[in-house]
Amino acid sequence: MKPKVIVMEAEQISSEELVSLLDRAGIETIVTTRLNELKKIMPDAIIIDERAGRGEWELSSRIRDESNVPILMLGDSDSEIAWVKAVAHDVDFYLPRPFSPRELIARLKALIRRYNGIHQPLA
Repeated sequence: MKPKVIVMEAEQISSEELVSLLDRAGIETIVTTRLNELKKIMPDAIIIDERAGRGEWELSSRIRDESNVPILMLGDSDSEIAWVKAVAHDVDFYLPRPFSPRELIARLKALIRRYNGIHQPLA
C-alpha cells in the first residue's frame, strides 16, 4: 500500500513538481489548503510549504493538537532561527530550500517509517 501524504500549499499550481516527485517515489499525494482534510484522509505524513502564507507555523501547531502525524516543513531559510521555530511549533523536520529531491524523499520516508513502524525501501 502506498503511503499517503497531504501537501498543504496556497496554490495547487506551485505543488505540481512536488506531487510529480512524490508520485515517482511511490507516494500518494493530496494537495489541499484546508486543515479539515486531515481527519477525512488520515495521511501518513504532512508536508507544509512555508511559502504558503497562511500562518504555516500556527498550522503545524494546530495539526499537532489533533494528531501525531509527522510534519515536514519546506522552508525558505537555513538559519538557526528557522530550525528553532520549527521545533517550537512541533514540526518533525524542517528542510530548507534549495533541497535535494532525494533528501526530501528519504527524510519523508524515514518520518513515515517511524510513525507507522514499517520499514519501506528508499527510492
